Amino acid sequence: MSVLSIGIVGCSQPNLDEMSGASRAPYPEFDQLNDAPLMSVAYPAEMGDLAASKKAAGGEEFEKAVAAFEASSVPAGYDSAAKDGLVAALKDLIETGKNGKAEEIKDKLAAVTAASAKLAAK
Repeated sequence: MSVLSIGIVGCSQPNLDEMSGASRAPYPEFDQLNDAPLMSVAYPAEMGDLAASKKAAGGEEFEKAVAAFEASSVPAGYDSAAKDGLVAALKDLIETGKNGKAEEIKDKLAAVTAASAKLAAK
């Protein structure tokens, strides 16, 4: 109810994120990857549904999102090697989604999270 109330009174997304404690990704392409595409893999895993997470990781939509992120430029001030590390971790996650075991998904997601933190740190 409070999120709905905040939205109705006109709080913008950055203000809503600040109030809720959520953090946004450091640049638009990174943000786009972190929204629906990565959440489609991470959320089921967090809820204990590793099979659904594996399916999402190996899905065409997630693979397209990773390809779009890989093709994007790294803004000034961000480490391109950190982006390359994140892309490698994401591709490893995709490969696990296609050919790996569901039990491996949590470790692959942890690697993606660590690589994301390195990129976000500038």
